[in-house]
Amino acid sequence: MKEFSELTDIATQNFKWHKARKDTLILLLCAILVRQTANLSKLAEYFPDAKAIKDSSYQRIYRFFREVEFNYCLVAQMIMGWLKLTEVKLTLLTAHIGNLAKNTSIS
Repeated sequence: MKEFSELTDIATQNFKWHKARKDTLILLLCAILVRQTANLSKLAEYFPDAKAIKDSSYQRIYRFFREVEFNYCLVAQMIMGWLKLTEVKLTLLTAHIGNLAKNTSIS
């Protein structure tokens, strides 16, 4: 669980929340990466609480989004810190938009 505590340390640098909220955010971000979805019921399946049933994990996620306000820029900075990125390059997005523009005809 060393990796989880490292992620908690990074979250602590960015958010002044209590531990349960930071843990929920970290679990959510990890679940999104693993499950490759933003469907809350599918993300709830990833939560590693052996005592909780899927519905309880779903309610935990739902309460998190209902009660917590956070700055999306801080979340992005935290993720960049996890990945040890210093800048974001948008070349793939730019190339995709360029291809869309080439393949779209406007009448």
